[in-house]
Amino acid sequence: MGANQTGARGLGLHLHSTLVVSTEGVPLGVLNAQFTAPVTKSEQDKRPAHEIPIEEKKSFAWIAGLRECVSLAKSSSHAPGLCDGPGSGFLRTL
Repeated sequence: MGANQTGARGLGLHLHSTLVVSTEGVPLGVLNAQFTAPVTKSEQDKRPAHEIPIEEKKSFAWIAGLRECVSLAKSSSHAPGLCDGPGSGFLRTL
């Protein structure tokens, strides 16, 4: 995020939102929105990335959003999913 008006520096916030659209592409609304603050890995944490549980990673927001979609879609016979970037890998696993 950089410096603000007082000169203080920060890492900003991450926003991960899930937008629901109809099969015709009409936006229906935001299903959920998750705000998280970046957490710097401590110097004592020597775990390699592949040993860190997915729940502790920023990318878990994709899984949480997809879980919300799955819950909503249980009442629908046709519920396509679309993700960009890292989320597409999680979509294929559900």
